Amino acid sequence: MIIEEHVFNPKYNPKWQERVFFPKSIRKVWNFIKANIHFKLGSIKLSSYPYFALIDPSTVCNLHCPLCPTGQGDTSRPRCLLKFDEFKRIIDKLGDYLISILFTNWGEPLLNKEFFRMVKYAKKVKCVPFVSTATNLNVTLSDKDTEELIESDLNLMCVSIDGTTQKIYEKYRRGGSLKKVIDNSKKILEKRKELGKDNPFVVWQFLVFKHNQHEVEKVIKLAREIGVDAIRIAAAQVYMSEVDKPFEYSYEISKEHLPPLGSRYSAYTKGGKKKNLKKRCNWLWKAVVINSDGGISPCCAIFPKRYDFGNVLNEKNFKAIWNNEKYQNARKAVKNPNYAKKLFREGGGLVCAPCVVYENWI
Repeated sequence: MIIEEHVFNPKYNPKWQERVFFPKSIRKVWNFIKANIHFKLGSIKLSSYPYFALIDPSTVCNLHCPLCPTGQGDTSRPRCLLKFDEFKRIIDKLGDYLISILFTNWGEPLLNKEFFRMVKYAKKVKCVPFVSTATNLNVTLSDKDTEELIESDLNLMCVSIDGTTQKIYEKYRRGGSLKKVIDNSKKILEKRKELGKDNPFVVWQFLVFKHNQHEVEKVIKLAREIGVDAIRIAAAQVYMSEVDKPFEYSYEISKEHLPPLGSRYSAYTKGGKKKNLKKRCNWLWKAVVINSDGGISPCCAIFPKRYDFGNVLNEKNFKAIWNNEKYQNARKAVKNPNYAKKLFREGGGLVCAPCVVYENWI
């Protein structure tokens, strides 16, 4: 959850991503309209496709962040890298409808050596208007890598930087190097200028924890000095592997790292509700989350593989998954809290029923 965003490059607009939601493709536009109509009507079975895809190129990570299932060594989802041929099979099914792709989730995207190739294919071949990624940037970038990154036409790179000193930074980004993040940021910005490009916009993201909240003003100053395009100050969230348990359970695991509930930098109210939520989750209508093994999760908050709704690599027809029983039950649960409670009481095994993100129904 973004608390505030500071923009230093006048070419970058915090609402820029929304502005590219008008692709040239009539098919993409019509699908976008249909998806939003289905959402407003609360349709259970959809004739539209998702227009946003969160695709994870890697469930492998080089850091050990304490509130991340991957960083904690959670084995409820296998570790693997998405191969380009697998990505091509996925994007060839969905790309004609996609308006936006975010390459990230449970691992470090830049550990996948075929990542830049994936971005280029999505942009140049499938004409996806907006493609972004989120990275810890704790990788070795050669001059060739940096040039390939910029030439891929990636629109935005969100970089995690949660401290202005190594001591503070590594309290959460365990195993990471603040110097490497800063040096890589500079390298990308310099190469972008050299090539006369605007993309990718480099946006730092500072997750606010109990141990670093005193550094907010310092990191804004550092971002301005380095010359990144913007910096987001964002609220950290609870450990996201135990989403089928009450919020109190996840908060108990996480509270040593988080600011007090209800405080300015907390993602939650004093009562444990998430701040600034829309009235109803729209993930099941507009978006698809595809993990690096092809497994489809209901949303970006779900880590364990046991909650997958299907596997896009094992199914020729994507609609067979998009409108299967799990998806239809999940949409019905989001639409009707009473049905969600009933489903949970009956042990339906559907994680959208006891969702701790949008509603603490348990």
